[in-house]
Amino acid sequence: MVGPAEFRPRIDVDAVQRALHLRSRYLAERVHWALDLDGKGFETIEAFHRAAEKMLAAPVDEKVRFFCRAHDHDGQGRIERDELERMLHLGIAEHRLDLDDEQARRMVDSLMSAVDEDADDALSYEELQKFAAERPELRDSLVGYGVGMLVPGTRGDADDDESPGERWTSERVVVAVALAVFVVLNVGAFLEAFLRYRAAGANIWIQIARGSAGAIHIDAALILVPMLRHFLTWLRRRPVARWLPLDDSISAHRLLGETLMGLSIVHGVAHVVNVATTDLPWSTLVTGAWLTGWLLMFAFVGLWWFSRARVRTKGEFELFHSTHMLFLPFFGLAVVHGPVLWIWVVVPLLAYLIERIHRARVSMPTADVLAATALPAGVVRLDLRRPPDFDYVPGDYAFLLVPAIARHEWHPFTITSAPQQREVVTFHIRALGNWTKTLRKLAGSGESPEPMVAHIDGPYGAPASHLEETEHVIAIAAGIGVTPFASLLRSILMRKTEEDLAIRKLHFVWISREADSFSWFADLLWRLEAQDADEILDTHIYMTQGRDDIGGVFELARQLDHEQHETDLVTGLAARTNFGRPDLEALVADFCKTPDRPPPVVYFCGPQVLARQLRRICASRGLTFREERF
Repeated sequence: MVGPAEFRPRIDVDAVQRALHLRSRYLAERVHWALDLDGKGFETIEAFHRAAEKMLAAPVDEKVRFFCRAHDHDGQGRIERDELERMLHLGIAEHRLDLDDEQARRMVDSLMSAVDEDADDALSYEELQKFAAERPELRDSLVGYGVGMLVPGTRGDADDDESPGERWTSERVVVAVALAVFVVLNVGAFLEAFLRYRAAGANIWIQIARGSAGAIHIDAALILVPMLRHFLTWLRRRPVARWLPLDDSISAHRLLGETLMGLSIVHGVAHVVNVATTDLPWSTLVTGAWLTGWLLMFAFVGLWWFSRARVRTKGEFELFHSTHMLFLPFFGLAVVHGPVLWIWVVVPLLAYLIERIHRARVSMPTADVLAATALPAGVVRLDLRRPPDFDYVPGDYAFLLVPAIARHEWHPFTITSAPQQREVVTFHIRALGNWTKTLRKLAGSGESPEPMVAHIDGPYGAPASHLEETEHVIAIAAGIGVTPFASLLRSILMRKTEEDLAIRKLHFVWISREADSFSWFADLLWRLEAQDADEILDTHIYMTQGRDDIGGVFELARQLDHEQHETDLVTGLAARTNFGRPDLEALVADFCKTPDRPPPVVYFCGPQVLARQLRRICASRGLTFREERF
């Protein structure tokens, strides 16, 4: 009779492949084989992971044997060139890299020249063991293959509770003061109207309705101020800028919009409840100020809804732009609805109208499109003939209107050329919405229904506009968020001989999903590295679609190739490409140790999930954090 244990199911290679999220079934097979030392297989994934944990704790010699078993396909006791090449190509596939055969052969040659002492075109256990003993800095890449990715949770983020307490930096104080003023103004306006109507004998619902109207007056006047772009850019160039929350102007506009939406609902509901709880006839709801009130509510709900991030960032920017252009009729209707409102909004409305006239007459020159080039990863490089007197600083942005795409749509993009480039102004634009996708299509086809020209509204200041004035900088970009820093890097390259260059150390971190993205500015980074005799630039490249838990022959060969040729195979830069997501807390901590430099200022452009993480890290260290937002 067969015992119960013999009926236990054993995991197969497919289960290992699914558990490890590997693209290659063969790679899963080799890892499974290398760990199965007794040849009996594993009953469960948990047993498989226990074997991996045991291997992690094993001596180096045993890990080297594991490496040999994983790579020795024919079981002859040594790893031959063709076996190395096979595993190398699997590593390339796992990282989703596009390396050609010549690059792969170069990596194998680098590995062979460093490890194959007897020159028999194969690697023995003894050769690998000696190499691991002599090169401890490369040991992890050799013995870590297939082990780090087997144990769940070994690459988790550091515990947030271990971070030091947050420190109050100057920009956090400015934001906190601005928020406090905002709250005091709203509460004060609400209470003033609320108490005034209570003293006049109005019921509670009228008191609430009038109180919310008082706060609406304040916020309706303030909501236009963050949109005075020329005025804010002028302020940004002045010493007073450090005491104003200019970097948060868009966030302030959104906060005011959300507050107005909430107050409008409170105002309307209070009036409806007042009708329902008094002797007023229901017909009151469709007479007089009620009609303009309903129209205002419907209009404001439309403005609010089409301002959602899911609309602006999911290919429907045109809906957001079109509905927002209705704000002037909205203000006109609001003044009719609440006759006192004009007292509050007349000054900001006049300021906004003056700014619009200034933009139309002075700041919207026409520029010929010199080239529209389709780049990898859905990006277009747009080169425009630089208009006369179009003066900007690195980090500035501008609005573009391209009649060949749409005659009435303006879209904001960061300038990526350097101010020193007098003949051209350049933008790098990712195809996300209908407008940008049409631009990408035109760039890819090389054809346009009419001569390509663009109108430029700007330039406007942004947080990165202060980069050139900072001695010690950490610039962190994610994907197309590299654009604010491209202009700065070009400017540094063109100003290397100038004595007034304030930057003395720039730690540049670029995080992108795929390797193709790094080609956007590869030539710029190459030239910077070649000319950086003073070692101002410290470059760190991270490719997130690659896996940081796969070592083995690919990582070892890549490291040795970089050591021998002093260039990275992925980007061609002297800086090596890192796979996986960066440990931002460790990076910032390391950058803060730069000798003879003041505490760095951290600039970031990218998704909010990273912005929140960096904001916390900077707050814990008392560092100034500045973020690009559009």
